[in-house]
Amino acid sequence: MSFDVPSLHDAQLVGVCVSASGDKLTLSMVDGDLKYSLFLGGVRAFRLVDMQIQNIICNLGVHSGFGVSENKLRGLLEWVSSGVETTSYMTDEAISRYVDKIERGELALVVIEPSAGAELSVLCETVEYRTKGTEQRANKGDGGN
Repeated sequence: MSFDVPSLHDAQLVGVCVSASGDKLTLSMVDGDLKYSLFLGGVRAFRLVDMQIQNIICNLGVHSGFGVSENKLRGLLEWVSSGVETTSYMTDEAISRYVDKIERGELALVVIEPSAGAELSVLCETVEYRTKGTEQRANKGDGGN
């Protein structure tokens, strides 16, 4: 199952704000006159590459619960925890634990697949989506317990 957030196909990612503690991210997106914000809390890992002047979203996915294959989740977790020229810093056991927590709906994996520009993956506990004064919330995670 994926959290109910639109794919925002052809919207632009125009901003990424990271809290000083590194455990919160705010993503700002626009599509014409519409503005969107995604607030991510309890960040466990994130990776952002290729941010440039124009960052067009092909698909925005929020994965939590069942519905995504274990192999795909493992691949995304390996990517989010690696660098340009390094392998994942997560052990196979840690990746397996995170896959289990995602499948149980305790954590979410937020993924922006680009048409152009920024590619992003975030492993987090909470996801909050807002557009034009409308608010939708999902609390995913163990609350740090």
